[in-house]
Amino acid sequence: MIIGNGGNYATTQDSLFDEPKGRVVVALTDETEGRHRKPVMVTEDAPWRAVQDRTHTHGFAAFRVDPGDARTGRTRMHVTYYTFDGPYGDLTPVDQFVLDRPRGDARHH
Repeated sequence: MIIGNGGNYATTQDSLFDEPKGRVVVALTDETEGRHRKPVMVTEDAPWRAVQDRTHTHGFAAFRVDPGDARTGRTRMHVTYYTFDGPYGDLTPVDQFVLDRPRGDARHH
């Protein structure tokens, strides 16, 4: 699960591509922008980029993990993705899902 833009330092809803693409820094020049060297960027296909949310452009995921035990044989991770807005960073849940998988030490009958 990738949350974010893989390091895009200035993401806004206006800079998202219509197709699954991304900008990648491939080098740095000797020229500076403020205190940093100017990057050389290329645009490349990003087929791994499944979703672009132009409405909720900034947010974070919170995880609640239930490791289970050998008796139940399951581990569950409850994920809630929140967006934030307003002067106080008001949180709004946007998506929720549960990842469920067998434990490595589960007893098999």
